[in-house]
Amino acid sequence: MPNLKWIKTETSLQDNQTESNGDIQTESNGDIQTESNGDIQTESNGDIQTESNGDIQTACNGDIQTESNGDIQTESNGDIQTESNGDIQTESNGDIQTESNGDIQTESSGDIQTESSRDIQTESSRDIQTESSRDIQTACNRDIQTESNRDIQMDSSATHLNVSTGNVNAGMFKEPSISKDKQVEVYASCIVGPHFFWCEYADEEEQKKVTSLAQEAGLAQQDMTFPETLGPGSPCLALFASDKHWYRAQVLRRVEDTFEVLFIDYGNETEVDIKNVRSVPQSLMEIDPQAFLCSLDGFDMCKGSWDDQVHDVFYNLLVDKLIRVKVLNIEEHSDSVFPQYAVAIECENVVMNTVMQKYWKPLPTEHAKPEMDQTETSLQDNQTESNGDIQTESNGDIQTESNGDIQTESNGDIQTESNGDIQTESNGDIQTESNGDIQTACNGDIQTESNGDIQTESNGDIQTESNGDIQTESNGDIQTESNGDIQTESSGDIQTESSRDIQTESSRDIQTESSRDIQTACNRDIQTESSRDIQTESSRDIQTESSRDIQTACNRDIQTESNRDIQMDSSATHLNVSTGNVNAGMFKEPSISKDKPVEVYASCVVGPHFFWCEYADEEEQKKVTSLAQEAGLAQQDMTFPETLGPGSPCLALFASDKHWYRAQVLRRVEDTFEVLFIDYGNETEVDIKNVRSVPQSLMEIDPQAFLCSLDGFDQCKGSWDDQVHDVFYNLLVDKRLRVTLLNMDYHPEIAVPLYTVEVECEGAVVNTMMEKYWKGLDTGDASGMCLEAEVGHDYSVMKNLKSSKNALDP
Repeated sequence: MPNLKWIKTETSLQDNQTESNGDIQTESNGDIQTESNGDIQTESNGDIQTESNGDIQTACNGDIQTESNGDIQTESNGDIQTESNGDIQTESNGDIQTESNGDIQTESSGDIQTESSRDIQTESSRDIQTESSRDIQTACNRDIQTESNRDIQMDSSATHLNVSTGNVNAGMFKEPSISKDKQVEVYASCIVGPHFFWCEYADEEEQKKVTSLAQEAGLAQQDMTFPETLGPGSPCLALFASDKHWYRAQVLRRVEDTFEVLFIDYGNETEVDIKNVRSVPQSLMEIDPQAFLCSLDGFDMCKGSWDDQVHDVFYNLLVDKLIRVKVLNIEEHSDSVFPQYAVAIECENVVMNTVMQKYWKPLPTEHAKPEMDQTETSLQDNQTESNGDIQTESNGDIQTESNGDIQTESNGDIQTESNGDIQTESNGDIQTESNGDIQTACNGDIQTESNGDIQTESNGDIQTESNGDIQTESNGDIQTESNGDIQTESSGDIQTESSRDIQTESSRDIQTESSRDIQTACNRDIQTESSRDIQTESSRDIQTESSRDIQTACNRDIQTESNRDIQMDSSATHLNVSTGNVNAGMFKEPSISKDKPVEVYASCVVGPHFFWCEYADEEEQKKVTSLAQEAGLAQQDMTFPETLGPGSPCLALFASDKHWYRAQVLRRVEDTFEVLFIDYGNETEVDIKNVRSVPQSLMEIDPQAFLCSLDGFDQCKGSWDDQVHDVFYNLLVDKRLRVTLLNMDYHPEIAVPLYTVEVECEGAVVNTMMEKYWKGLDTGDASGMCLEAEVGHDYSVMKNLKSSKNALDP
C-alpha cells in the first residue's frame, strides 16, 4: 500500500462501491477520509481491514453498507467518525472489531444496524458516541463487548436493544417482585372471580417501558424456526390481534399450529397462530412481570362455595379502581408456572374480603369427610350407601378394584376430586345411583373398566372433567341415565368401548367436549336420547363405529363440531331429529344493492379479506341502539336463553358500556354465549343471564353493518404481505369511505353474507393501493391447490380473543 500522509477519496453525485473476492486492506500513517453524495457500499468475500495512525472519517449523503464474509477490523490512533444521511448497515460472518485511541462517533439520519455471526468488540480510550434519528439495532450470535475509558453515549428516537440470539429464552420469566405482608397499589387487570384474578401494578411508566421494548423486539426480523422449540411454560413474545402489538407471554399449550398463551404483564389469555410468536430478548427476560395472579384470602374451596352472583359482584367492585393488596400467603397454581397469591384487598378504604363474606356458603360440618389418598378392595363386593352427600378428595391417585360388584348409592350429591389418576376396575357390575348431582373432577386420567355392566343413574346433573384421557371399557352394557345435564370434558382423548349396547339418556342437555379425539366403538347398538340439546365438540377427530344401529333422538338441537374429521360407520344408520321451534326467526340481510356506492365507516377491521362496514347514517344507528337498550332493560322471560342455538337472534349486554345491542349467537359453551353484534361486526362472550329476546320491531330493521372482502384478490392465487393488516387498518380507520358491492357469497363460519367490494377513500381506490402488498402465485406453484383462505384464519384469531382488550367496541 502507498505510504502517504493522508488518503482522501471524494465522489460526487454517484455511488462509491468497492467489491473484492479477496481481502480489502487500507493502511495509512495519516488520515483516511471518505466522502460521497451517493451510497457507500463495501463488499468482500475475505477480511476488511482499515488501519490509520491518524483520523478515520467517513461522510455520506446516502446509505453506508459494509458486508464481509470474513472479519471487519478498524483501528485508528486518532478519532473514528462516521456520518450518514441514510442507513448505516454493517454485516459480517466473522468478528467485528473497532479500536481507537481517540473518540468513536457514529451519526445517522436513518437506521444503524450491526450484525455479526461471531464477536462484536468496540474499544476506545476516549468517548464512544452513537446517534440515530431512527432505530439502533445490534445483533450478534456470540459476545458483544464495548469498552471505553470515558463516556459511552447512545441516542436514538427509538429504544435500543442489544440482542444475542444464541442465549435467548434459555430460562423462564422471573416471578413477580412482591413481598409478603407489604401493601402495593394495583389495578385488577383480568377478573374471573374471587378465586382467580390478576392484578397489574399501578406504576404506568414501567409498564410503558416493557410494552415499548416488547413491540420493538416483536417487529424485528427473527429466526422463524423459533416457534418449533416452544412448549408449555416457554416464554415468548405474542402478537395480540386486537391492537396488533407484541407483548410478553407464556405458552400454556399448543394444538397443531396454534398456541394458547398467557400475557404475563396483564393476565389475560388468547390463542395465536404459530407465525405470530417471537423470541424474548434477554433484556426483557430480566424485567419482573407487571401483573400477578391472586386469590381472595379467607375462603377455602374445600370448605364451601360461592353464591351464583358472586362473579358479577366481585367484578363490579374492582374494575377500573385503584386498589391496595397485601399478600398473606403464596401457593402454586396448577395451570401456570407462576405462583398464586392469597391476598387481602382494600378498595376505597373498604376491605373486600369482609364485603364478600355475604356471598360465601360454607359446607355443613357433618359433610366434611376424612381425605382418602388410595382405596383398594379385592375379592369381595364394594358397596357404599349414604343418605347424605358422598365426597372423595385426594392429592394422589384414587384406585378402586373389585372382583365383585361395585355399587354406590346416595340420596345426596356424589363428588369425586383427584389431582392424580382415577382408576376403577371390576370383574362384576359397576352401578352408581344418586338422587343429587354426580360430579367427577380429575387432573389426571379417568379409567373405568368392567367385565360386567356399567350403569350410572342420577336425578341431578352428571359432570365429568379431566385434564387427561377419559377411557371407559365394558364387556357388558354401558348405560347412563340422568334427569339433569350430562357433561363430559377432557383435555385428552375420550374413548368409550363396549362389546354390547351403549345407551345414554337425559331429560336435559348432553354435552361432550375434548381437545383431542372422541372415539366411540360398540359391537351392538349405540343409542343416545335427550329431550334438550346434544352437543359434541372436538378439536380433532370424532369417530363413531357400530356393527349395528346408531340411533340419535333429540327434541331440540343436535350440534357436532370438529376442526378435523367426523367419521361415522354403521351397517344401519337411523337419525331421528325433532328440532322443535328453535330459531323461529332470523335477522334480515343488509339492504345493499349491487354496483351502487354507499357511504360507510369501517367498524371492525381484521384485514383485506375480513372487515365490517357500518352505514354512515348515524340517525338510524341511534334509533336502533335506543330501541335495543329499552328492550334489554325490560323484564323478560328468563327461560328464553335456553331456546337459543347458533344463528339465533337475541339482544346481548356489552360489558364495557353496560348497553344492550342486537346480536346473533355464534355458539354456546355451558352458560356462556359467543355472539356477533350485527350492527357493528365485533364479537364477545356473554353470560346466559345477559341475553334477551328481540322485539319484532327490531327484527324488521336491517342490520346497520355488513361483512366485506376487498375485491380483486383471490386467495387461491396468492397471499398478502405480512405488513398488510396494519397498512389496511390505518388506511380505513376513522375515515368516511365509499364502498361498491361487486359480488356476494356466504361466510363459511358465520351465517351472514360476505360482500366483495371496491373501496374508495379520500378520492383513491383502496383496491389499487393494496396491490403492492399482494404476492401472486406462479402458475407452476398453484398445482390446482387453493391456499387456505385468509379470511378463515383471521376470523379464527379474532373470534378466540378472551380478554378485555376488544378489537372495536360498539
